[in-house]
Amino acid sequence: KTAALKFIVNENKDFLRYISGAHDKRITTILRNLFNLTNRNLTDLIKAAIETLKKEPKGIVIDEVDRVEDFQALITTLNHIYRETQIPIFLCTNNFKTIKSIPEDAKFTLFLKPIDFPPYNVPELYNILDERLKLVGINIPEEKKALIAALSAGQGSARLLLDLIRTCI
Repeated sequence: KTAALKFIVNENKDFLRYISGAHDKRITTILRNLFNLTNRNLTDLIKAAIETLKKEPKGIVIDEVDRVEDFQALITTLNHIYRETQIPIFLCTNNFKTIKSIPEDAKFTLFLKPIDFPPYNVPELYNILDERLKLVGINIPEEKKALIAALSAGQGSARLLLDLIRTCI
């Protein structure tokens, strides 16, 4: 999910702004970093963000939105920004419960639609591992790569796969 999002954002830099709730967990930090602002209080940040979007309209992509500290306040803020600017806002999460917790008003305004990213299977994880190892010039026996891919497939996670190989190396 994150790799796909980053690829899409990089290919569309002129049209999208990206931030991760895994790294920027507070609303004020998210707004400062998304719009390169220095304002201190939330009200001023929201006003400045709206002004920026009206001058430079770009869609907003927030990955791992469920990791933001005050999720409900973030949704209220984004709802307000959307109503003022009509700029598309994309919220990304691995947790479908997050979408269910969004207030009804925001659901109607933000037009949320879940997109399922199925977990990786063993052959996909094996290919990811094989490609990454080739990039760094590391050779590992095929059976070891297959084992690491199989262990990671329980969660279908490329992150787990890369963490396991990093530990092994």
